[in-house]
Amino acid sequence: MLTDDPGVTDAIASLHCIRSLSIESSYTAACSLISKIGSPLRKLDLSCFQCGSDVEYSWYPAAFRGSFSRLARTLQELSFSSLFVDLDIIQRLHLQEFDRPAPPLSSWQQYPAVRSLSVKFFTGRLLLEPLQHLFPALDRTLSVGIPNMTDSPEDTFLDARAINLRVQDVNNSGDGSRPARGWTKLDRVDCGPAVLYILALRCPIRFAVINGIYRMHGPELERDWLSVSLRENPVPRLSLGLRLENELAGLRGVFGPEMGATLTHLTLALNTNNRITYWPDPPPEISYGWRELLDKVLSSLAPLRKLTHLRLALHSESTDDAASDTFEPLTPEQELQRAVHPSLFDFDGTAGALARLLSASLRFLSLTTSGRFLRLHPDTYAGDLITPHLPYGKDWAVSRAWSVSFAGHNVDADGVQNGPPSEPILVELRDEEAEKIMRREELILPDGSYEKPWLTPDAD
Repeated sequence: MLTDDPGVTDAIASLHCIRSLSIESSYTAACSLISKIGSPLRKLDLSCFQCGSDVEYSWYPAAFRGSFSRLARTLQELSFSSLFVDLDIIQRLHLQEFDRPAPPLSSWQQYPAVRSLSVKFFTGRLLLEPLQHLFPALDRTLSVGIPNMTDSPEDTFLDARAINLRVQDVNNSGDGSRPARGWTKLDRVDCGPAVLYILALRCPIRFAVINGIYRMHGPELERDWLSVSLRENPVPRLSLGLRLENELAGLRGVFGPEMGATLTHLTLALNTNNRITYWPDPPPEISYGWRELLDKVLSSLAPLRKLTHLRLALHSESTDDAASDTFEPLTPEQELQRAVHPSLFDFDGTAGALARLLSASLRFLSLTTSGRFLRLHPDTYAGDLITPHLPYGKDWAVSRAWSVSFAGHNVDADGVQNGPPSEPILVELRDEEAEKIMRREELILPDGSYEKPWLTPDAD
């Protein structure tokens, strides 16, 4: 935490060996320190706060133009807790403060050395043109958190997406109407389904990490956004987290033929806990069991004829302990929870079904099953909610992994199956071997980790 004490900022600024700096402070203190730094900073992380509206909590280009100008040629990684580049908001603020129009986008300070950009929250419309102007050489990582578009969000999303598509069409038109300044490629994009849809990126993306666990919109809407985005710009590597609803709508149609032609590496993390959606109201009972879920997973993965590496992570939650005996008929939720418990889960049968489905290409398979037996406080769903809805419980997580081969491949040169698939040969791997492969092949979970315990946003 940086204070406003000028002696502290002067002492830090006097250091000439700083290459990476993370600042948590007021906006004023951060600007004061950055403007004095003499070191050629390569990495800067800004988590700044200020009393007032959402916009006043955010950085925007004119605010850091003067402070950042000395770092423009050295900064390679830049992170913001909050940022806005909505030209309408910038124009309004400039008129309020200076009683004159804001300078045009073409006059904004550029940061040509920045290769990676991370923003946790975007206020206003998430627009590509200002970002591409500010950071023209961005080609490594683009990480975008939650877009704060509170006014008619669906309409605002469509408006921002249309603008972003139009800008990219102009940049790539080659007719000389505007200098081409769009990004040529991105190594990695981290975001949610809504952001992926709004950005409508047309440049090649090598690896996409899409976390749909923290859903802000309905399952059908986010599924449509996701399927459209992956159809328009299919990626070779994908880590995808989904929270499933009662009808398993989140899985339907996500992987189309376009993804089937490109996707080689997939981490698919499925969370069947819908309590986050309905909190603080009691959630509806899950209406599907393990067999329905597995059938839906298999049908959704069927188009992926080039998939060589698959990591499937399953997470479920229940107030019922799967290890306990009962003579009562099981609900679908209880059946699902018990079926994926490590003491009962059919690892070998599930691995065999997936390997047979993907027999044309699969070489590595990892399965993780995790869960939590909830112990809810009695007043969890009371009208005046005080305690968290997931206060404590018993967690578990187990993983197994296999190398996959086949006695004979009945496929042609294009990877198309001809005749019945051969029976897969699965050789189980030690944990150390599996972890080494997952790290090498970037089979990360949607939260960016490689760890086996994949729980909920509320878990420690």
